[in-house]
Amino acid sequence: MLLVSAVRGAPVGVDVSLHMSEIDRYIEELRDTVRVAWLNYEIWWVYKSTDTRPEYVDTMNRYPLFFQTSIHAHFVALLVALYRLYETRDDTYNIPTLLKLLSCTVSAIVVPSRGVHRNRGGARWVAAWNRDSNAMPRR
Repeated sequence: MLLVSAVRGAPVGVDVSLHMSEIDRYIEELRDTVRVAWLNYEIWWVYKSTDTRPEYVDTMNRYPLFFQTSIHAHFVALLVALYRLYETRDDTYNIPTLLKLLSCTVSAIVVPSRGVHRNRGGARWVAAWNRDSNAMPRR
């Protein structure tokens, strides 16, 4: 589907499918980052929690240097993963860049007709339909 925007300098003739695949890639990368953060948190919490630590304290006392290093490393890895989500560089996958990408992507409510349509805010959208496609997005 090709959508053309007449709002705030948005790109004209934007192919939404290209932006959606890029958005999907960003979302998947951010999901992976959240998974990494969560797993490092879980491991760190096993070491630090008063509920689970007693199960491992004998082993941890036998190898104190390893476990001290491991506790610190998992905590640092958690912070690095969380930082990655919120950093503002344009050459990495992060939430601010995803939000910029989303703001540049044209969104419209799909209706089964051609022409100019207005959304609730009064923005004008022109929808050019792909006649070969029977699939219509539904809300």
